Amino acid sequence: MAVAAKRVQPRDPDLPAGVRSIRIDQVKFDSLYQRDLKIDRVQKLVRDWDRRLAGVVVVSIRAHIIWCVDGQHRLAAMREMGQAIVEAQVFEGLTQGEEADLFVKYNRNRSALTIWDLFRAETTAQDPETLDLIRITHKFGMALTNSPGPHSIQALGAVMRVYRLGGEALLASVFTTIQDLWPNERLAWGGQLITGMALFRYAFLERPGYETSRERAILERHNPVYFLRKAREISFGTTRNSSSRLVAEAIRLTYNEGLSRSKQLGTLRAKRLLTESTSSG
Repeated sequence: MAVAAKRVQPRDPDLPAGVRSIRIDQVKFDSLYQRDLKIDRVQKLVRDWDRRLAGVVVVSIRAHIIWCVDGQHRLAAMREMGQAIVEAQVFEGLTQGEEADLFVKYNRNRSALTIWDLFRAETTAQDPETLDLIRITHKFGMALTNSPGPHSIQALGAVMRVYRLGGEALLASVFTTIQDLWPNERLAWGGQLITGMALFRYAFLERPGYETSRERAILERHNPVYFLRKAREISFGTTRNSSSRLVAEAIRLTYNEGLSRSKQLGTLRAKRLLTESTSSG
């Protein structure tokens, strides 16, 4: 049975007030919001250990159990070195969601935290935007996950950018088209196609001359590989545009084929937010 951490006077004058000494073997890790433990990172910490740089770990006492909020790898390194006691900043009375929210805030600006680490933690923290993304993808029978599968969307970054650009309406319109035209094409659920189509629609949906039926017709005539290949051909002449923007440009050029100049769609314009590469999601 876990024992609550005992309050002691800090031995290190650099430690913040209220720090407690706790036994490392009593600390648990919540997999719902903690990242996966990286053994190579633990080993590097052991090799380069410097107590002055280690700081204090952050824990939360919930349901009489001590949960690690920040410092999982440092705790693993200390355990590897045979250390039994650690100084920790202790929170009490937090819910699991509040712990996850605190984890995100401690780690958001650290390069080691991946987009999927944040997504998992923000899901546990009940972040409204994250829950909305999950709801929308589930509505289409899909799931946001970094594991490949027939109903998985791994392009999390692309989905987030489209949502922030045009909300549920824009994201749902892209998902609807993919499901209608290319339900079994894995490339269609990739970041380039999702974002490229969204960019095209964001730029032209309200423009005079744009016809939804014509866009639908050109998408029906071609498959995702066609637009990705056309985007690569365009990229040979420029280095200034991202892959997603080039897919949008490929859709625009295909849309304009056979139209008189007066009926063609002009320059592609969209928010800078989506001009970044999203090919890896």
